[in-house]
Amino acid sequence: MIGKNVVVGNNVKIHPYVYIDGNVIIEDNVEIFPFAVIGTPPEHKYAGSNERGRVYIGEGTIIREGTIITMPTGMATYIGKRCYLMGNSHVGHDCSVYDDAILGGNAMLAGHSIVMDGAFIGDNAVVHQWSVVGSHAMVGMATPVKRNVLPFTTVWGSPPRWYKLNRIGFDRWMDSVDGVDVEAEWEVIRSMYSLPIKCLKTLGDLASMKRHVDGAPFVIGHVERFIEYISAQEAGDKTLLQYGGLWSTNELRFDI
Repeated sequence: MIGKNVVVGNNVKIHPYVYIDGNVIIEDNVEIFPFAVIGTPPEHKYAGSNERGRVYIGEGTIIREGTIITMPTGMATYIGKRCYLMGNSHVGHDCSVYDDAILGGNAMLAGHSIVMDGAFIGDNAVVHQWSVVGSHAMVGMATPVKRNVLPFTTVWGSPPRWYKLNRIGFDRWMDSVDGVDVEAEWEVIRSMYSLPIKCLKTLGDLASMKRHVDGAPFVIGHVERFIEYISAQEAGDKTLLQYGGLWSTNELRFDI
């Protein structure tokens, strides 16, 4: 079933037994597999109706069998470009999943979670509401994420522990970027984490990380956005987190 308010782009493949309803925008070259459910009301007992909210799915994203993406309580539940959502993954209300991110099978994002560019959420992992997973981070299978995950790091276990930097994820990202000295960029990341990870608990520590990457244009943007989100958390500014902080009405294409 595809509801009357669903906007579908070009070359979109929707397999049988998919349910899409509500204000949903699907950009070009998206593929949605059987039994996916998109645009149902948010799983929030006190949310009420929300006629202005949208679900947005970016160009080239693949949504596998049984995945659920719910409507927001606020502005939008957002899936970026070229994301890959494996079978039975769950994207809760008001979540933001940015470009090239991957959700493993049965991975679950609670409301208002943010998964930044290129991050990988492993099978059966769970992300607590209002948490931020940094760009190109790796969350191991069945890990319960109750705090923010730093960019370019790997965490797993229960409780989650930091183990190493995510060199594999970094290399995959660099494969798509031309004209970059990969080893130089990697050395910048290593320098950024010269402090013990367990000491990176304050905004001052994060600002110190940023100073290490001022000369690395392909890394600094991800660090700056992560710090922006954490600053909003510290200040209790949920507006920035709820609306993703990076969106514009052009990116969301509410007018198409």
